[in-house]
Amino acid sequence: MNRRVRDGLKALSSAPVQSKRRIPQDPRCYFNKLPDELIIKVFQYADIKTLIKLTYVCSKWRRLSEDDLLWQQRYLRYTSKVKAVKLKDSKLPYKVRLFKDCRKIRDDTAIRKTKLNPYTAVVANMDRFLWSFEVQFQICFTMKDKTERTFTNSYKKSFSSSTVVQWTTLEDFPKLSDVSTVALYARIPLMLSSKGKPIKGSPRQLSLLCIDKVNELTPLCEDKHIKAVVLPSGILVALWSGSEDIAFVCVSIHHHDLVKKILYSNADTIYTNPHIVVPDDIDTSYGLHGYKCHINLHTLGASLFEEKFSGMFCNEAQTPRVENVKDNIELNVSSISAPVSNKLEIAWKTDLFQGSLSHTVMLGVTLVDINNEVMWEISRPVKSNDKPLDDGVFCMDGFIKEFKYSDKVGEVSLVINVDGERANVQKVKILLNVENINNWFGTDY
Repeated sequence: MNRRVRDGLKALSSAPVQSKRRIPQDPRCYFNKLPDELIIKVFQYADIKTLIKLTYVCSKWRRLSEDDLLWQQRYLRYTSKVKAVKLKDSKLPYKVRLFKDCRKIRDDTAIRKTKLNPYTAVVANMDRFLWSFEVQFQICFTMKDKTERTFTNSYKKSFSSSTVVQWTTLEDFPKLSDVSTVALYARIPLMLSSKGKPIKGSPRQLSLLCIDKVNELTPLCEDKHIKAVVLPSGILVALWSGSEDIAFVCVSIHHHDLVKKILYSNADTIYTNPHIVVPDDIDTSYGLHGYKCHINLHTLGASLFEEKFSGMFCNEAQTPRVENVKDNIELNVSSISAPVSNKLEIAWKTDLFQGSLSHTVMLGVTLVDINNEVMWEISRPVKSNDKPLDDGVFCMDGFIKEFKYSDKVGEVSLVINVDGERANVQKVKILLNVENINNWFGTDY
């Protein structure tokens, strides 16, 4: 092989290999070069959830995906199958009209299907509402660097006055030391079919239920695997022992106004039903009688104790006017000796471990006034304390446990006698703050 041929082969082998496929030099999307009419035609095949996501791609896609013709087709499709709401301003874009009409239809359907318990004044069929409207609960951790991490509930169970929600995941929860706030949201579909069921692929409304600062937590209890702390709203955060790593999160949500909070709240504001004072100048003891109370003790999955009290009152002599006003008044509670499960503990389970928080339960209290309006609601974890014997408690060979909770409205306590495999609630005590009674009824005790 002569030198000229050898140099030619060497140059040929070192030359870059060119691909048969031509690589475009223009890095811009060729789809955007199509006429707007064709792009809108393609967008017509997207569902509403996808159409909303298209608005975040670029400014052109945002403009085209909000074309009124696209939303007019969907407005006629989804509102023609149900009774559409006539908006006063028909000049609104069809996108706005669609969401307003569908939300109003959904809210009216949900309120019509929910029934109130005449005794507790809260929704009686909450489990059916959560199931039929496919409600999800989401916990959101806002980190100190302003980023957010969200998780959807892995378990929920409804009781007579509250619903327990738990979050456990194989994904790592953030360290509690890196979290600034914890928020609880409900996610409910916005659009319903003609049969009143959520439409597949419907966008979901995000409703804020509560939000807490992490620096306001309170220690609760611990076992060999975890230690539990409670946030002001009642959210229980379980940390692995010896660390700030979160094992699981759970909360017991009271049913009072829960349906309205899910429907009428938004991502930033919690719905509140304002209380209207009903004055009464005839009955001088107005605000001191006619109470009803429902008390429920439960774990994450089972009810331990449930009792209802009616005709509760307070002697007016306990709250003399003008002078010597006491801070709290005590409602009379009929004597009780009701059986309760002796397993006064919250059993927990994650993907890898399980255990129980001894002498800790979820306490649910619903106090209804004489106007059948919920005056005080409690739904949160509480830990028992050793109770010394007094005149109202009898105990032989067992031991006495007291579950107590208090806030600005009042105080409630349950005294339980545990004797081997048997346990009985022996005493219930309910105190109400006088200032709160005056604000609620417009009185002056």
